[in-house]
Amino acid sequence: MKPETYETVKQALGSDGSISASESRLILQMLLNAGKEQSERTVTVSEACAMLDKSRRTVERWIKNGEIPARKVCGRVEIKQGDINKIIQGRNAQ
Repeated sequence: MKPETYETVKQALGSDGSISASESRLILQMLLNAGKEQSERTVTVSEACAMLDKSRRTVERWIKNGEIPARKVCGRVEIKQGDINKIIQGRNAQ
């Protein structure tokens, strides 16, 4: 585990060692993505919305139409960050 990942987990735990469900999901995502190439890392729909500056409805429609490849893991939609980066790069090229 990278030192910065360890420090982030340690800070999230706080002094009493308890974390919320959303914090535990974030930590799990960080651990799963640690050491992966940026193009292989996954982001949530909310993170994709922020990266693309689009509404959740738009991003979900793009996923449904196949414009953004995504997969469902444990009831959560995951999108490869590399796919989001391609969309952003395509926008910047225009």
